[in-house]
Amino acid sequence: MAILDIMEAKHFCGGYSGSGGGVGRSFHQLTSTLPPNHTISEGTPLFDEFRDNALREIERLLFLAASHYRRSFDLQITSASSWAHVTLYYGAFFSAQAILGIFGTWKLRDKYVLDVGNGTPGHQQFIVRKFPHTFKGPHRRFWEYFYSSVVTLSPWIDPSLQLAITPIHARPTWQIDTRNDLNYDTYQAIQLISTFQASFRSSRLRSTLPGVLGTQFEVMEGLLQLAVKFAKENGIATDALASLQPAGNRSKRVRDLVFKVPRPNLERHIKKKLMH
Repeated sequence: MAILDIMEAKHFCGGYSGSGGGVGRSFHQLTSTLPPNHTISEGTPLFDEFRDNALREIERLLFLAASHYRRSFDLQITSASSWAHVTLYYGAFFSAQAILGIFGTWKLRDKYVLDVGNGTPGHQQFIVRKFPHTFKGPHRRFWEYFYSSVVTLSPWIDPSLQLAITPIHARPTWQIDTRNDLNYDTYQAIQLISTFQASFRSSRLRSTLPGVLGTQFEVMEGLLQLAVKFAKENGIATDALASLQPAGNRSKRVRDLVFKVPRPNLERHIKKKLMH
């Protein structure tokens, strides 16, 4: 198991060529057809296709992560606080995938990963390998792989953001386990809602988010900050978001479509009698 180092990642991310035209293809579909032990070698058409679509996937992940982060603030009300946690979880999940992708590695289906065989610029290789997972379930296996991979990035990460790449309570699956608790166990969801109602103050959001919600918020915010930082440092810019209007780079589309857009006024469409 290996990921690219800082200089190797800059080489990989700097080679975007726009192959395939348009917005490329589904990265999931591209990688799902790769057999075990398959090698993608720099200098081949497959490498160019893989790199271009990996970089496009990173931009899509960054956009969706930003959207989930922004919308989680709209959910910081008593009745929706458990769903705010779920939204923050997916923002963290997308951000973490983007970080791995920037450094040349992806969690694939089942027990397989695509990681670095050779990171040397000009001779880069990526190989489909079996990873020795100890957990079951795609999300649990993803987080196990994520934390074991990003440990090598620790020297380049500010101490204030180390939490983002460190398993909570030394449990790699803490994020998905907690999300499942709140998503599928109504008792635990209501317990969080009750605690939120008693403690949350909008004027002191970060210090009054209760328990697991506060932790997930901090982790998600840190992962998004790291993902955007690494994307900017490596100059990632593709056509992945070209179908979205208005035109512009990823930063402009995030500003226009995530942060500037007002919440729709749809209250008149709610059938309130259905709910009481």
